[in-house]
Amino acid sequence: MLEEIIGPLRLRFPGALENEFREDYYHKSLNSLRLSILLGAVLFGLFGVLDYWIFPEALKAAWIIRYGIACPAILACLLFTYSRSFKRYMQPVVSATVVFAGACIIALMVMVGSPINYVHSAGLLLVLMYTFTFSKLRFGYTSIASWVIVLLYELAAIGIMNTPFSALLNDNYLFFSANVIGMFSHYHRDRYMRRDFMHNRMTRELEEKRHILEREKILRDLNDGLGGIPTNVGLVAQIGQVIRNGLALLGV
Repeated sequence: MLEEIIGPLRLRFPGALENEFREDYYHKSLNSLRLSILLGAVLFGLFGVLDYWIFPEALKAAWIIRYGIACPAILACLLFTYSRSFKRYMQPVVSATVVFAGACIIALMVMVGSPINYVHSAGLLLVLMYTFTFSKLRFGYTSIASWVIVLLYELAAIGIMNTPFSALLNDNYLFFSANVIGMFSHYHRDRYMRRDFMHNRMTRELEEKRHILEREKILRDLNDGLGGIPTNVGLVAQIGQVIRNGLALLGV
């Protein structure tokens, strides 16, 4: 059914149906998105404990980036979800927020100055995982955001940190694999949501048609009943007239 509407690979309904799907998706995902953004801010903040234990010499600068820049930006996105304009800008704003969070992790990697930084590389992987699972972004925005994060890492690793080839190869394998797996999973999840949307839509249409048919049947039965009343009244009147005529002949 879904393949007949949007084809085997596309993730877009034709015409106004796409707008109807986006409206439905927005209202269904808004509350869970707010919870996800709050969770992201908490996890991003808790990661600062590792800064305290592993990079005490750069703790002040790390916490400025983490608590002075990244966490406030994430919380600002959360506050924006309560704005009337959020529905229109949900996808670009949330995708920009996750890219910004990834850029802050990369900035921490650059600031620490170690070309082999497995702690913050793992943090970047967490950002990619969050993007594909918790962000509520559609497939296109998710893919763009995740690959922009990887591109920013490439620019920093090659152009600023001079990362050794072995470490660069290892990180790229992890990041590229995470993106491919995430895109594959998110694509099929997006198609499932669209299939579920179409199923619910068709169910509502069938229910509406059933109610219309029931109302029409009730109206027909009512009209048939009302239409028989004049006939019955006329018949009773005729019988009464016959009785009166008979009584008159009998002299009663």
